[in-house]
Amino acid sequence: MILILVSHNPYIILTTLSQWRVNIDSIRAIWYNTFDYMKQFIKDMGREALRQLFGLQKPRGGKIILTRHAVQKMTEHKLDRETLENAFRHGRKGRSGMIIHKYARYSIGLYYKRLQPPIQKPLQSETTYLITTCWKGR
Repeated sequence: MILILVSHNPYIILTTLSQWRVNIDSIRAIWYNTFDYMKQFIKDMGREALRQLFGLQKPRGGKIILTRHAVQKMTEHKLDRETLENAFRHGRKGRSGMIIHKYARYSIGLYYKRLQPPIQKPLQSETTYLITTCWKGR
């Protein structure tokens, strides 16, 4: 038997359940599980609201591979691999496959593609990204 009671007042739910002769331990288990679920739900909603309001996000993970063209553009714009990796991990996603990271006096942008793992290694734990080009702007 599945019983769903909805009320803004927990006292109504508890008295209704006790009238149906439901064990008090079952009532407590339902109450505390619901409370824990609601607490976790409110935490998750708060985190999501902060992320959307202030742009907070976890750094992107995965392995980065550079194309010859990306290496050539890096040397043209006098960028090193750490700076490009920092832009990839912490930058804001623009259009499809584009990331831009703004610093105090300049910005760095790049285009990337996600590489599919080969058929021989379908359970590859780390995602691989191919950076095709990069640039430095004001």
